[in-house]
Amino acid sequence: MIALLFALGGDVVASPTPLYHHALSTQPLALLGDGVVVQYEHFVLPPRLSVATSLGARWGASGDFSGRTYAAGVEGRVWLTGAFWLSGQPAGAMVGPYLFGRVDGSLNYVRMGERSIGGTFDLAETGGVGLRALLFGRVELTPYLGAGALTSFDQRGRLSPYTRPVLKLGLTVGVMF
Repeated sequence: MIALLFALGGDVVASPTPLYHHALSTQPLALLGDGVVVQYEHFVLPPRLSVATSLGARWGASGDFSGRTYAAGVEGRVWLTGAFWLSGQPAGAMVGPYLFGRVDGSLNYVRMGERSIGGTFDLAETGGVGLRALLFGRVELTPYLGAGALTSFDQRGRLSPYTRPVLKLGLTVGVMF
């Protein structure tokens, strides 16, 4: 058995868990709204700062109407402790509690049959807190809570922009590497 491990390039001595610098995740709750979101995160300045980018799409409306939303976002995260008791990661990892600032943009289209009946460009700025746990060595589970503002702009320029407060409550599930 030991000879087989050496032949396959394995190490007989157990090595410590590596410090992961990347995460690829999705928001499973988006699936409930007929959508999908994919997010990539990179640890840009360990042990405290990471940046996440996301792309998403959602299909909505029913009957004679159809709706489409295409979104992109970028988020900065400041890791407060870089540790979480379930993670198995060394100190200074992308786990535990964090603060975030996020900017999202989305294009929304509504159609009735083949005719466009309007659309908006939405810009959201949010900030908040989250907590990442690492399970089974690589699986990340990250609930978060935030608040901010969402401004909607009419794509045809006929209506003035409209800003309202937003509350974000979400969850990402993914893999770290």
